[in-house]
Amino acid sequence: MDLIVDNYVQSVFKSKGLKCTPQRIAVFKVIEESKTHMSIEKIHAEVKKLLSNVGLATIYRTLDSLIDLGLIEKVHLEDGCHNFTSALSGHRHALVCKVCDQIVEYEDCPLEGIKEDVSKKTGFEIDNHYLQLFGTCSECQASNNT
Repeated sequence: MDLIVDNYVQSVFKSKGLKCTPQRIAVFKVIEESKTHMSIEKIHAEVKKLLSNVGLATIYRTLDSLIDLGLIEKVHLEDGCHNFTSALSGHRHALVCKVCDQIVEYEDCPLEGIKEDVSKKTGFEIDNHYLQLFGTCSECQASNNT
Protein backbone atom coordinates (compact mmCIF):
# COMPACT_ATOMS: atom_id res chain seq x y z
CA MET A 1 0.00 0.00 0.00
CA ASP A 2 1.25 3.46 -0.84
CA LEU A 3 2.84 5.30 2.11
CA ILE A 4 0.53 8.32 1.69
CA VAL A 5 -2.55 6.06 1.70
CA ASP A 6 -1.17 4.10 4.66
CA ASN A 7 -0.61 7.31 6.67
CA TYR A 8 -4.07 8.60 5.71
CA VAL A 9 -5.75 5.36 6.82
CA GLN A 10 -3.89 5.41 10.12
CA SER A 11 -4.89 9.04 10.72
CA VAL A 12 -8.56 8.20 10.03
CA PHE A 13 -8.47 5.41 12.62
CA LYS A 14 -6.68 7.62 15.14
CA SER A 15 -9.14 10.51 14.64
CA LYS A 16 -12.01 8.18 15.55
CA GLY A 17 -10.19 6.71 18.55
CA LEU A 18 -9.78 3.29 16.93
CA LYS A 19 -6.69 1.14 16.98
CA CYS A 20 -5.01 0.55 13.65
CA THR A 21 -4.74 -3.22 14.08
CA PRO A 22 -2.95 -5.57 11.67
CA GLN A 23 -6.33 -7.11 10.80
CA ARG A 24 -7.88 -3.75 9.89
CA ILE A 25 -4.84 -2.77 7.84
CA ALA A 26 -4.81 -6.14 6.06
CA VAL A 27 -8.51 -5.96 5.13
CA PHE A 28 -8.18 -2.42 3.86
CA LYS A 29 -4.98 -3.26 1.97
CA VAL A 30 -6.63 -6.21 0.20
CA ILE A 31 -9.61 -4.07 -0.87
CA GLU A 32 -7.54 -1.01 -1.81
CA GLU A 33 -5.14 -3.03 -3.96
CA SER A 34 -7.88 -4.98 -5.70
CA LYS A 35 -8.87 -3.75 -9.14
CA THR A 36 -12.36 -5.22 -8.79
CA HIS A 37 -15.19 -5.28 -6.27
CA MET A 38 -14.68 -8.09 -3.81
CA SER A 39 -17.01 -10.47 -1.99
CA ILE A 40 -16.56 -11.15 1.72
CA GLU A 41 -15.34 -14.66 0.89
CA LYS A 42 -12.68 -13.33 -1.51
CA ILE A 43 -11.57 -10.69 1.01
CA HIS A 44 -11.29 -13.37 3.70
CA ALA A 45 -9.23 -15.64 1.44
CA GLU A 46 -6.85 -12.82 0.50
CA VAL A 47 -6.46 -11.58 4.10
CA LYS A 48 -5.67 -15.14 5.24
CA LYS A 49 -2.67 -15.06 2.89
CA LEU A 50 -1.37 -12.10 4.93
CA LEU A 51 -2.61 -13.12 8.39
CA SER A 52 -3.37 -16.84 8.50
CA ASN A 53 -5.38 -16.83 11.74
CA VAL A 54 -7.99 -14.20 10.78
CA GLY A 55 -11.54 -15.46 11.17
CA LEU A 56 -14.58 -14.56 9.11
CA ALA A 57 -16.20 -12.76 12.06
CA THR A 58 -13.18 -10.42 12.20
CA ILE A 59 -13.61 -9.69 8.49
CA TYR A 60 -17.29 -8.77 9.00
CA ARG A 61 -16.52 -6.47 11.96
CA THR A 62 -13.62 -4.87 10.13
CA LEU A 63 -15.71 -4.23 7.01
CA ASP A 64 -18.35 -2.50 9.16
CA SER A 65 -15.64 -0.30 10.73
CA LEU A 66 -14.10 0.57 7.36
CA ILE A 67 -17.52 1.50 5.96
CA ASP A 68 -18.29 3.68 9.01
CA LEU A 69 -14.93 5.42 8.53
CA GLY A 70 -15.68 6.10 4.88
CA LEU A 71 -12.68 4.09 3.69
CA ILE A 72 -14.65 1.47 1.77
CA GLU A 73 -18.08 1.22 0.16
CA LYS A 74 -20.58 -1.62 0.15
CA VAL A 75 -22.20 -2.51 -3.17
CA HIS A 76 -25.52 -4.34 -2.93
CA LEU A 77 -26.05 -7.18 -5.39
CA GLU A 78 -29.42 -8.27 -6.74
CA ASP A 79 -29.31 -11.54 -4.76
CA GLY A 80 -28.93 -9.71 -1.44
CA CYS A 81 -25.19 -10.32 -1.16
CA HIS A 82 -22.62 -7.53 -1.06
CA ASN A 83 -19.29 -6.68 -2.59
CA PHE A 84 -16.83 -4.11 -1.32
CA THR A 85 -14.56 -1.53 -2.93
CA SER A 86 -12.25 1.25 -1.82
CA ALA A 87 -13.83 4.64 -1.27
CA LEU A 88 -10.52 6.44 -1.77
CA SER A 89 -10.89 6.37 -5.56
CA GLY A 90 -13.45 9.14 -5.47
CA HIS A 91 -17.20 9.41 -5.76
CA ARG A 92 -18.85 6.92 -8.11
CA HIS A 93 -22.02 4.92 -8.55
CA ALA A 94 -22.45 1.23 -9.25
CA LEU A 95 -24.27 -0.36 -12.16
CA VAL A 96 -24.98 -3.98 -11.24
CA CYS A 97 -25.89 -6.69 -13.77
CA LYS A 98 -28.79 -8.76 -12.44
CA VAL A 99 -27.67 -11.76 -14.51
CA CYS A 100 -23.91 -12.09 -13.87
CA ASP A 101 -23.37 -9.65 -10.93
CA GLN A 102 -20.80 -7.69 -12.95
CA ILE A 103 -20.32 -4.24 -11.41
CA VAL A 104 -19.48 -1.24 -13.56
CA GLU A 105 -18.62 2.05 -11.92
CA TYR A 106 -20.13 5.25 -13.24
CA GLU A 107 -18.25 8.38 -12.24
CA ASP A 108 -20.62 11.11 -13.41
CA CYS A 109 -23.02 12.07 -10.66
CA PRO A 110 -26.59 12.77 -11.75
CA LEU A 111 -27.64 13.56 -8.17
CA GLU A 112 -25.77 16.79 -7.48
CA GLY A 113 -28.62 19.05 -8.62
CA ILE A 114 -31.21 16.88 -6.89
CA LYS A 115 -29.18 16.90 -3.67
CA GLU A 116 -29.08 20.71 -3.62
CA ASP A 117 -32.80 20.96 -4.38
CA VAL A 118 -33.68 18.54 -1.57
CA SER A 119 -31.46 20.49 0.84
CA LYS A 120 -33.17 23.77 -0.02
CA LYS A 121 -36.68 22.31 0.30
CA THR A 122 -36.10 20.39 3.52
CA GLY A 123 -33.32 22.30 5.27
CA PHE A 124 -31.52 18.98 5.54
CA GLU A 125 -27.75 19.19 5.16
CA ILE A 126 -26.80 16.25 2.94
CA ASP A 127 -23.27 14.98 3.50
CA ASN A 128 -23.30 12.02 1.19
CA HIS A 129 -25.49 9.93 -1.06
CA TYR A 130 -25.55 6.50 -2.58
CA LEU A 131 -26.98 5.39 -5.92
CA GLN A 132 -26.98 1.96 -7.49
CA LEU A 133 -28.65 0.97 -10.71
CA PHE A 134 -29.60 -2.60 -11.62
CA GLY A 135 -30.01 -3.94 -15.12
CA THR A 136 -28.45 -6.30 -17.65
CA CYS A 137 -24.91 -5.76 -18.96
CA SER A 138 -24.16 -5.78 -22.68
CA GLU A 139 -22.51 -9.22 -22.52
CA CYS A 140 -25.56 -10.82 -20.90
CA GLN A 141 -27.86 -9.04 -23.35
CA ALA A 142 -25.82 -10.40 -26.25
CA SER A 143 -25.87 -13.96 -24.89
CA ASN A 144 -29.66 -13.80 -24.45
CA ASN A 145 -30.12 -12.67 -28.06
CA THR A 146 -28.18 -15.59 -29.57
